[in-house]
Amino acid sequence: MNGQNNMESKEWLAFFEISQALSSTLVIDDLLELILQSAKKLIRADRGSIMLFDKKEKKLRVTASFGMEDKNEIIKGFQTEGGIAAKVIAHKKPFLLKGDMNDMPLLKNVNRREEIKSALSVPLTAKGEIVGVFNLTRLTIETSFDERELSLLTMLAGPAAIAISNAHLYQRIQNMALYAKNERDKLQAILENISNGILIYGKNRIILLFNPMAAKILHIDKNTLNTIIIDGLFRQRKDLEPVCNLLSRFDKSDDRLTEQELSINIQGEIVYLKMTCIRVYSQDNKGDWITILILED
Repeated sequence: MNGQNNMESKEWLAFFEISQALSSTLVIDDLLELILQSAKKLIRADRGSIMLFDKKEKKLRVTASFGMEDKNEIIKGFQTEGGIAAKVIAHKKPFLLKGDMNDMPLLKNVNRREEIKSALSVPLTAKGEIVGVFNLTRLTIETSFDERELSLLTMLAGPAAIAISNAHLYQRIQNMALYAKNERDKLQAILENISNGILIYGKNRIILLFNPMAAKILHIDKNTLNTIIIDGLFRQRKDLEPVCNLLSRFDKSDDRLTEQELSINIQGEIVYLKMTCIRVYSQDNKGDWITILILED
């Protein structure tokens, strides 16, 4: 009984660390490392890796790992053909490898390395799209992975995939935002196609850019957003005071990132929002910055 309770405590700790990772950094490499180390604490393994999938080029690349001696393997891209990762991508399902793979119809033609005693390989899926593959391998540990450990890794893969997807989105927005003032029209065209609500304003709190999704989520007439100040926009609307209060607290803080989830009544409609504020400093970092508000309905 005590062993079971200890295992449960260990699992909860790992899930807590994953949740902390989601809010502690938007740097993709740091985020992947945190997720991978949390998995290592939860499930014993000799090797582990997170492989990111490039949908356009149909390639996987090992981006974070432990126990891999060949460093070239860590950065090497390869086609998703013929391997277990390819099966994970193709079928969008996890695999538990132990015993003879010929007993598994989907893996009959896959070559298995002799040193591998057991392995787990699960898809990283966010919003229905594969973003990568999560792998754990046992080489010296005699006990094979079991269904329970497969379930645990699959559970971890959910928030990991969302974190990866969000980090990529934030990175993309941050890169675009650095050029917002000089390439406003170009950036606006890009923002039109982003599914999250995006609103960008400067240090003087004048709104620089927004996209149609932000206007839709907040029920704002986009024609009223031309060179309007943040305070003027939100304080005209009693129902949007929680959003205004979050931005005010963020602007007065030294934080570069903050997140908040809340349910608010917007013009008679209950809306559950996840709001993320990101402060991006100018390249010379001389006190000038812009704030990016990301809204997820």
